[in-house]
Amino acid sequence: MIRFLACYMYRLSAAITFVALPTITHGWAPFSTPRHRGGCKPSTTALGGTSRRDALAIVSSFAVGFGSSSPSNAIIEDLLLENEKQQYTLKFPTLFAPLYGDASRSTIKRSLGRTDGNNGNIENDNIWAMEQNLELGPLQTPLRCTVVRLRDGTLWIHAPLAPTEEFFELVESCGGSDGGTGGGGRVAHVVVPTYALEHKVFVKDCMARWPDAELWTSPGQFSFPFRVSDEFAFGKRVAGVLGDCYRNCNVDDAAVIPPWSDEIEYATLSGGTFDIGGNPTTLYETAFFHKASKTLIVTDAVARIPTSVPPLNDPQKLLLISKRTTSDAMPEDTPQ
Repeated sequence: MIRFLACYMYRLSAAITFVALPTITHGWAPFSTPRHRGGCKPSTTALGGTSRRDALAIVSSFAVGFGSSSPSNAIIEDLLLENEKQQYTLKFPTLFAPLYGDASRSTIKRSLGRTDGNNGNIENDNIWAMEQNLELGPLQTPLRCTVVRLRDGTLWIHAPLAPTEEFFELVESCGGSDGGTGGGGRVAHVVVPTYALEHKVFVKDCMARWPDAELWTSPGQFSFPFRVSDEFAFGKRVAGVLGDCYRNCNVDDAAVIPPWSDEIEYATLSGGTFDIGGNPTTLYETAFFHKASKTLIVTDAVARIPTSVPPLNDPQKLLLISKRTTSDAMPEDTPQ
C-alpha cells in the first residue's frame, strides 16, 4: 500500500509539474514516466517537484485516508531512496526505452561462482552478474554485465549497464580481499565487447564514475555510419583494441596485451562484413574465458533461454508478446 501511494503521488505531482513546466532539459517530458520493478520513478526531489519533507507528509496522510496505519518516516525514506538510486539519464538517442532522457531501471546482483556439491558453498566467489531490463514497449529483454575480481583485488567490468547509483554500488560491492596487493576492489578495467549499441551506450558514464580504469574494446567501435573518436564516444582514449594480437604479438605490439589476459583469455569473433552506407563494415564481438571459475563470457554470440521467467521480467508482458495477433485473447500462463 505504501509503495502504491508513493508512486501515485509521484505521478500526480509529475503531471502538475508538466503543466507548469512543459519542457525539461532533455525535452522528453511529454512521454509517460518509465516504470520498473517495484514501482514508479520519482524525481531526485522525492515526488516530482515535491520536497522530501512534503512527500513524507503526503504519503503518510494518504495511507491513513485509505485505512492504513501511518507508516514511519524511515519506511517511506527507504522507499524513496531505493527509487532515487534506480534513476539515470540516457544521453545518447537509442531505439529502446526511454529513447532519450531520464528513466529508471532496477539492478540485481547474482554470484556466478560454482557451488560445491558437498556443502553448498560457492567456490571461486570472484565473478558476478549485474542484470537490468532492456525494454521496448511490452518487450523486456534482460541485459547482463559481468564483474570479475582479479587476483590483485581490482575489478574487471564487462559491458556496463545503465548508470544508476544502484548499479554502481552493486559493482563496487564486489571488491574484497586483495591478497595484500592493494587492489582494494578498485575498478581497474572496463571492457566493451561488441558493436551493439545497448552494450556500450553507458560506457562514457561509467568512465566518469571510474576515471582511472583502463578501457578495452572489440574492433570497429562507432565506425558506422561515420567514425567517432574514442574520446567523444567513451570519454577517454582506449587502452587497447582486442584484436588478433593476443596470441601472435610482436615486440612492438606488446604494449596492447591486456594485463588481465593471464586470468581471462579472449578471442575476437567476426560476425560478417556488410555494406553500410557504401562502406564495408565488419561487426565484431569478443568472447572471454575466466579461467579461475571456468566461465565463458559472451554477449550476443550465444543466447540462453531459461525455463523460468527472469526475475526482472513481467510474466504478463511475456504472455502479451506471445500472441500471434493483437486480436487474440491473452494466452494462459502454463508451464510450457
